[in-house]
Amino acid sequence: MKLDALVAAGGKLRRGDPLYAQAPDGFKALLPIGGKPMVQWVVDALAASPRVGKIVLVGLPDKAPVRHPAIAARLPEHGSLFRNIRAGGEWILDNNPSAQLIISASGDLPAITPEMVEWVVDAAGRSEYDLYYVVIPKATMEVSFPDSRRSFAHLRDCTLCGGDLHVLRLSLLPNAYFWEGMHAARKSILRMAVLLGMDMLFLLVFRMLTLAEAQRRVSERIGIRGRAIVSPFAELGMDVDTPHQYDLVRIAIERRSLVQTS
Repeated sequence: MKLDALVAAGGKLRRGDPLYAQAPDGFKALLPIGGKPMVQWVVDALAASPRVGKIVLVGLPDKAPVRHPAIAARLPEHGSLFRNIRAGGEWILDNNPSAQLIISASGDLPAITPEMVEWVVDAAGRSEYDLYYVVIPKATMEVSFPDSRRSFAHLRDCTLCGGDLHVLRLSLLPNAYFWEGMHAARKSILRMAVLLGMDMLFLLVFRMLTLAEAQRRVSERIGIRGRAIVSPFAELGMDVDTPHQYDLVRIAIERRSLVQTS
C-alpha cells in the first residue's frame, strides 16, 4: 500500500519561548538539526519510504528552506494543527479523488526513519479503521530516551504516550465534530470531559480501563472507528516541545548520522 502524506509544520513560537531564539523567523519546524531544518528530516524520511507517494507541506511560508521533489504542494497556515491537517487532506483528495487513507506527520518529529514510516503504513493496511493512532509504551520510550519528559497515560494494562505519525481515512474530513473535538481535547482536560463524558474521564483518571476498552469507548463517543497502533519505535513519540527534548533528538540524530557515515 502506498499513501500520500501531509506534514503539519505550522505554528510560530512566541517571544519568550525557550526555543524562539533558535527558530528561524519563529517557526519551530525550522529549528536546525544536523545542518538542515527539523522538518526537512521528516520530509526526507517520508520521501525515502516506498509506502509514500506525494507529500503536502502545510503551515510554512513558500520561502522556507524545505525542499524535496516529492513535495507536491505547499499550503499556508490555517490557524491550528487540526485545521492544517484538514487542509492538507482536502488538497490530497482534490488532486487524488480515489485516495482513501493518508499519512499525517508532525513537522517536529525529526528522528523518524523510512523504516518507521513503512511499519506504520503496513500496520494500518491490515484492517479497516478510520484512524490509526500511534502510541508508544513507556518502557519502549525509556530504552531510547530515558529522560524524555513526555506525558504518559496510565491505563490498567499499560502506560503509554501518543505519537505524531498517524494514518487517517479521508472520509473524516467533513466530520466537524471530530476535528473540533480533537482540537479541544488537546487544550483542556475539562473540554476532554465534555467530548468523552465524565464517566470516561473518571475511568481514565483511576486507571480502570485497558487500552482495548479505551479504544472502543473513545471510538463510540466521537463516532469513528479508531485503532491504537502500539509502536516499537520510541522516535515516533519524540516530537520537540521543549529545549530539553530538542537536545535529546538533536544528539540522537547526530549520533545516528555518524554511525551511517563511519
